[in-house]
Amino acid sequence: MKRTIIVMMISCLLFGQVDYSTEIQEDIFDIRCTNCHVYGHNSGLDLESYDGVMAGGSSGAVIEPGDHANSYLWQRVHNGEMPPGNNPDLSADEIDLIAQWIDEGAILGEIDLSINGTGLYYESTADIYGFQFTHDGCAQGADGGDAAANGFTVTFAATVVLGFSFSGSYIPAGAGMLVDLGGECSTITNIVVSGEGGNALVAELLEGGGDVEGCMNM
Repeated sequence: MKRTIIVMMISCLLFGQVDYSTEIQEDIFDIRCTNCHVYGHNSGLDLESYDGVMAGGSSGAVIEPGDHANSYLWQRVHNGEMPPGNNPDLSADEIDLIAQWIDEGAILGEIDLSINGTGLYYESTADIYGFQFTHDGCAQGADGGDAAANGFTVTFAATVVLGFSFSGSYIPAGAGMLVDLGGECSTITNIVVSGEGGNALVAELLEGGGDVEGCMNM
C-alpha cells in the first residue's frame, strides 16, 4: 500500500495537473476537432468550448469525470474512430493527455488565492468570470485590482464580497491582485470562483485557511 501511494505521489509531481484551456482546448480540440464539431453539428457535439464538451452530444454525455475508460470521447479517439476518414489520428501523447485530464476530474481550471496585506492575489489556469467569498467584516471596502481593471462590479456587504461583470468580460488566466480587500483579513471563507459558462474553478486559499469550494482537506 505504501509503495502504491509513493508511486502515485511521484506521478503527480512528474506530470502535474492538466491545463484544460491550453493543453486540451487549444492544443487538441481547436486544432484537431473543431473543423467538424462546432455548434449545429449533426452529432450535437460542440467541442469549441468547455461548456460544449461537458454538455455532450445527441446521444448523451461524452465525458465521465474521473473515468477516462468509460468516457465516450476518449473511447472514440483511442480506437481511431475519431477524427474520421483520412484525417490523421490523435497522437498517443494527445490521447494520454485527454485521459489524464478526465481522470483528474475533467475540471475547467484551478485558481490559487493568497492574502498579502490588504490584497487578495490569484494565480489561475483559467479565465475568471466571477467570484464570491465571505469574511469577518475585514473587507467592507473591497475594490480595485484586476477585477476593476477588467470591468468587474465589486459589491460588498457586512460579511460578503461579490465580483462579476455585467458586460460578460473576464479576468484572463494568469496572476495578479484580484481585488484590494480594503482592510487586512487573516482569512476568507466560502470561496466560489466561476469560469466560462459559470462553471466553478477548483480554488485553494494558500494563506489564511478557509473553506474553499471544490477542495478537500488531506
